[in-house]
Amino acid sequence: MEKNSFVLYDDQFECFSLLPLEERGKLITAIFEYKQTGVTTQNLSEAAQMAYHLITRQLARDNEKYLKICAKRKAAIESRYAQEGTKEYKSTQVNTKDTDNDNDTDN
Repeated sequence: MEKNSFVLYDDQFECFSLLPLEERGKLITAIFEYKQTGVTTQNLSEAAQMAYHLITRQLARDNEKYLKICAKRKAAIESRYAQEGTKEYKSTQVNTKDTDNDNDTDN
């Protein structure tokens, strides 16, 4: 399962603020390319490359953590439904005899 979003952290702002505006644009473009394809085609300065590597490593760690959580939750669901006698999700049914029908007409 692949996420379609990523997080930039407040402490990463320092990486951006130390770069000129043009390099900031290249850096954020490179980050989006990395997220979508795993590589970047941007020609980054040495300072921007350093920031790029720091940020993309964090993105990789975040994604790994996300995948582990997904796998853990999937295993929990599978074990819950693998129990004997469980054929479907048993939700709490609302008492339908006491529900409010809004049939009043206002004039």
